[in-house]
Amino acid sequence: MSLQSEVEALWGRYQDGLTAADTGSDAYATLDAFLDALETGDVRAAEKAGDVWAANEWVKQGILLNFGLRETEAREHGGVTYNDVLPLADTADLGARGSRNTPDGTVVRRGANLGDDIIMMSPSFVNIGARVGDGTLVDSCDTVGSCAQIGADVKLGANTLIGGVLEPVEDAPVIVEDGVSLGAGTRVTSGFVVGENSVVRPVPQVDADGRFEYVPIPEKGPTTETSTYGSLPQRYGDGSLADLLAGVRPGSDGGWLTDPDTVAAHPVHHDPNLDALTYGEHRPAYVSRLRGLDPGDVVAFYTGLRGPDSDEKHRYLFGYLTVGAEPTVLDPEMDPGAKRRALETHPQNAHTRRFQAAGDLYYHDESVTDRPETVVIVDGCEPGGLLDRAVRLSDRRQGPNYYMASELVERLTPESAGEGGVHLGGIKPAIRAEVSRQRFLDVLDRRP
Repeated sequence: MSLQSEVEALWGRYQDGLTAADTGSDAYATLDAFLDALETGDVRAAEKAGDVWAANEWVKQGILLNFGLRETEAREHGGVTYNDVLPLADTADLGARGSRNTPDGTVVRRGANLGDDIIMMSPSFVNIGARVGDGTLVDSCDTVGSCAQIGADVKLGANTLIGGVLEPVEDAPVIVEDGVSLGAGTRVTSGFVVGENSVVRPVPQVDADGRFEYVPIPEKGPTTETSTYGSLPQRYGDGSLADLLAGVRPGSDGGWLTDPDTVAAHPVHHDPNLDALTYGEHRPAYVSRLRGLDPGDVVAFYTGLRGPDSDEKHRYLFGYLTVGAEPTVLDPEMDPGAKRRALETHPQNAHTRRFQAAGDLYYHDESVTDRPETVVIVDGCEPGGLLDRAVRLSDRRQGPNYYMASELVERLTPESAGEGGVHLGGIKPAIRAEVSRQRFLDVLDRRP
């Protein structure tokens, strides 16, 4: 039998209830031969066929079998005791292959494939099933997750995370093709493919002075919007917004676009548009709040950003607008002509531009959704716009949830304030605060 056939047969037995206690020497011989084949590169967790990367399901099954059919044992490495089902890989041959790894923390797990002429700086970690191609640099504080496929002559900047994708077995892992350069702090996860010779820098977050780059989400439907990632300049760096992006994903159910030219040419969904001071919304929890606004009210926008002194994100206010007129409410059952006339008063709104391209609002189109939703459009006036410096709203985090800083709760007195504080997400809720516009502007002026 071939190694693949042996692994698949063993997987079938495992699915039928085989445990580590029942596993015999023949099965362990298969598992050991499988790990050897991973380390030599004779088998790989994913391979490219034409232009498409696909997972080798049986290889990922073999990796899972090595976890499921082995007992955890106390092991020794470098005078340190650790507990795992597998030992670390034998790296004694690296020097003879022109590769080097610095001491005190370059960890390679059994079943990882390291090429020739690579450099691993400490601390760094390469997990089982991962491949690091010839001539690649794995810099300090880098992690290469399970089954990730890193090409030749790749440069992984310091503190780069390449996520692992082990389950489900049919899902392709993270791929970084030949010649890619990933800037320090880049995160690549969830089966993402970084195309050959791409140069990627992580999207800037918030620097020590509160400065940030504003990157709108990608448009996912037809639009007359002419602004693209390649046409919008960075506020503080050189080049365009496209230079900051490894790719874009138009819609949660769509695939990633990673070709640099495609990313540069993709239109943005400019909502909110803080240059034109206009905003549209379809989500019911937000719509119910927005449709009750009066002229002179303020709508402020916040998001999750990584601060200057931590990899942990917090909630930051990034812009606002003053409501200039009564909001426009567009219900799904409205006559198309009535919608058109209403939208003509909001020419720069992103939802208007979708209507111009498709002949209907995106969230009214039955080919898009079987549950059409009301859309509210709010046009603003001065004062308003994108902030020069972001204002941090949260001061603590519990699991995925963020809570407003107590100082800001005292200044803004939000309606949702309770004993547990003011919840800012997870999924970001709409927060209503009964304060004057001047009081809100004073908060901006007195930012921490």
